[in-house]
Amino acid sequence: MKSRNLVTMFILFMLVLLTYSCELKRSNPLDPDSNTNIYVPDRVVGLNAAGSGPGVLSKYVELRWSKNQENTDGYYIYMGLAYNSAYKKVGWTSNVNPDSTLSKIVPLDAPGFYYFKVSAYKYYGSSASLPNPIEDSSGYLEGSLSEWAIAHVDD
Repeated sequence: MKSRNLVTMFILFMLVLLTYSCELKRSNPLDPDSNTNIYVPDRVVGLNAAGSGPGVLSKYVELRWSKNQENTDGYYIYMGLAYNSAYKKVGWTSNVNPDSTLSKIVPLDAPGFYYFKVSAYKYYGSSASLPNPIEDSSGYLEGSLSEWAIAHVDD
């Protein structure tokens, strides 16, 4: 009976502790209500992929997507060999194009089906100039990956 009372008291103590800890103020730099002005870039939408046609010697895929209007310095490009495969970062592009859409050519070695995703990034590092986001990703905050797009590259 005594151990049962101890277990009950311990459970009540943990519930009280958890309840009060949820009320504590915390500082999260990614919280939109904080004063740090650090925001995760919006998810990229409208991704389309088109493969090079038949008879082209240098195989490629052209990617197009809707540009994020705010809070984005550039985009990472990911490629996979199936829609549910692991995607590998294969390139990046900056957000300097004034148009509402962006495009990027990704060179390929062989014909086949290729799957792509794109994510936006924002630089919050301390360097005055943006370092290469593939070689040095410190200071970069990356948004969610887009929906996948498929492209067929002809022989």
